[in-house]
Amino acid sequence: MSYPITIVHNVFDDPQEILSLAEKTEYIQDTNNVSNTDVRETSLGLDEIYPELYDIVVKKTLLSFYENVDFFHAQGTCYFHRTVSTQKQNSLTHTDRSLLTSVIYLTKNNNHNGLEIYRPSVTHTMNQDDQCLEKIATINANFNSMIIFPGHYPHKPIMSTHDDQYRYTIRLFIKDLCSTPTPGYRIQSFKSTV
Repeated sequence: MSYPITIVHNVFDDPQEILSLAEKTEYIQDTNNVSNTDVRETSLGLDEIYPELYDIVVKKTLLSFYENVDFFHAQGTCYFHRTVSTQKQNSLTHTDRSLLTSVIYLTKNNNHNGLEIYRPSVTHTMNQDDQCLEKIATINANFNSMIIFPGHYPHKPIMSTHDDQYRYTIRLFIKDLCSTPTPGYRIQSFKSTV
């Protein structure tokens, strides 16, 4: 399946509770930092430290594309991520090694930040990363919203200001997705289409 770039608003019923959880979680230095101009840290996997939250994030991501996710099994990683920008960000465009990438924005009044998504192009000039890319979307980091996109799309975070305040997100990288419906479910699905 080819997944479209998708934005979901009002992801959590109580986003302040999730933000409070993110703020009290322990973090370690992000070893995959694509910028030298900010400090990025990640939590341990949410599947380990907050398994119920992990399940909610995976289900909300999959429900953006599928009507029933009860028979799906997603393999991937999901964690809290926090960033503090020490100067205007100049992140490198990169891709993720995932089928789907999902980012949930947890910081209020953070609309000047977000994400740019690109696609390869032969008609555009080289960007700062020596890649020929065409920008296809600019997404604002609206509080309690989620952006979902194919991991192979080149993208980079936007952090247009520096104020020494942490910016919190949840990041999900679905690497593999499989469905194992029961025979009864398959028969019900077949009957409903006949």
